[in-house]
Amino acid sequence: MSNEVATGVEVVPVLAQAQGLVITIQEQVSYANETRKAIKELKAKVVAAFGEPKKKAHETWKLLVAKESEYLKPLDEAYDLIGKKIGEFLSLEEKREREERRKLEEEAANAQAAELALIEKKTAALLEKAGGLNEQIMVLTTNIDDPSTTEGEAVVMRKQLAALVAQRDKAEASVVAQQAKAREAAVTPIIPAAAPAPKVAGLSTREKKTGIVCDKGALIGAVAAGTLPQDLLDINPSVLNKLVNAGLALPGVQVNIEKIVATRG
Repeated sequence: MSNEVATGVEVVPVLAQAQGLVITIQEQVSYANETRKAIKELKAKVVAAFGEPKKKAHETWKLLVAKESEYLKPLDEAYDLIGKKIGEFLSLEEKREREERRKLEEEAANAQAAELALIEKKTAALLEKAGGLNEQIMVLTTNIDDPSTTEGEAVVMRKQLAALVAQRDKAEASVVAQQAKAREAAVTPIIPAAAPAPKVAGLSTREKKTGIVCDKGALIGAVAAGTLPQDLLDINPSVLNKLVNAGLALPGVQVNIEKIVATRG
């Protein structure tokens, strides 16, 4: 079966024909190939039939796009221009608000500084009349609790009060320390120096110190902390004795002192 489209091109329902085609012998191969050639010719006719309308439609589309752009261009320009003006206005407003806020903050800071200066002046006058440190503390404590004292004045006075109390406590601690030191000096007995050992002509003595590990854990802990050389972990008597004779206090090490007698002459 075949039908004819509006273009005048005869279109054979070749898809159904191709689906029903069976190739089992050589002759059917030749037939199938001829069918493909016929399909190719039909395709060329279809492309030719729709080519001109497509070309005309494309030209029409371009004209429509150009006409559309002609109308849209001034509208887009107007839209963007108004947006730009709005943005400029908002930027100026933000700048004006920032400047106004800066001025208000500056005025508030100046007013606060002036108020603080007056409060400090008032507090200084109160302290000057009070005299001593304890009297100053008492005056500030009384004025802080006074109903006529503003919150701003109370804040400054509390700060000054804390400084005065700290100063008083420091002074009292110093006095207590000096008294304790004086008491300690008063009760410390004076131990007379022992009589020097008798000297024998031709003999001299010196002290030789030998280290004996009595708390190995403490010694290892000091080495681990990095305060002593790692060689001590081997408990090297030579290294140990060198450190002891150098006067170094070693944790976990007991020092035995042996007199070494040398004969001269």
